[in-house]
Formats: sequence, C-alpha cells, structure tokens
Amino acid sequence: MDQNRRDLMSIGLAAGAVAAGTAGLAGSAAAQPKPEPRYVRHDPPRGYAKAVVVGNMIYLAGEDSKAPKTQQVQGATTAEQTEITFQNIKATLEGLGSSLEHVIKTVVYLKDPRDRGQYGKVAGKYTPHAPVGTLIMGVQLAEPEMLVEIEAIAIIPS
Repeated sequence: MDQNRRDLMSIGLAAGAVAAGTAGLAGSAAAQPKPEPRYVRHDPPRGYAKAVVVGNMIYLAGEDSKAPKTQQVQGATTAEQTEITFQNIKATLEGLGSSLEHVIKTVVYLKDPRDRGQYGKVAGKYTPHAPVGTLIMGVQLAEPEMLVEIEAIAIIPS
C-alpha cells in the first residue's frame, strides 16, 4: 500500500473515532436528567415566587427593603433602603446555599436618578466583584415609599 493511501486510511480512522466519541457525548448528555425548577415561596405568601432554583442557578425576584414578616418598607433614604435590600438578598441566597459573592447579574430599579451615587456606595460594599448589571432609573415601584428594588441571579457553588 502506498503512503498516500495509508495517510487517507489513518485520517478516516481518526475521523471515525472522533465521530464515535462525539456521538457518545451526545448520548450521555441526552441521558442526563434535566433539572426541574424549584420555586421558593415568600413567607408570608405572595402571588409570586421569591426565587427559583434551576440546577446550580438562583433567580431572585425583585427584592426590596420590606421587613420579611410585616411587609413594611424600611429605611427613609436610598442608601438605607439599599442596605436593607442587600441584607434581604443575602439572607435569601445563604438560605439557598449561595452568597452575595456568587451574584453574577443584577437589575436595579431606582426611583430617583439623582440617588445613583447613594446606591453605588452601598452596593459596592456588598458586591465588590462588580457583577454584570443593569440600572434602570426614574421608575415607579410597587409602594410609593420604595426607592430601590433589586433582582439578582447567582450561582450555587459546587
């Protein structure tokens, strides 16, 4: 057999092995169960979930500065409300096996654009790793006295 033919056969055998390996990977991925979402309810209950956990991902609904049991807005300034809001987020994440250091994305809603600096100073204490974020300003929130609301996505470390 000449060298060209041997080279072609080697290439063909290698390609076949790669294809077989890829098919094995696809088969094993298909055989793995898909994670079911686990909905975490508010206490006391509200009409929507507080968070949903899918695999190692946590998706938090908009969190605010309300006291968890009484649902009364706490804090008079954006800085105060941001501090309380991050404490609420921290408690939820830790209860689900994560932490603020594992937050990878936030969406922040500020009532008054002039309060951006107040928000930023407090947020920097809780998320110094600066996760991906979106800041939406000039919004009307659920309660007239609410000044800030934060959604977050975090991972549960393995």
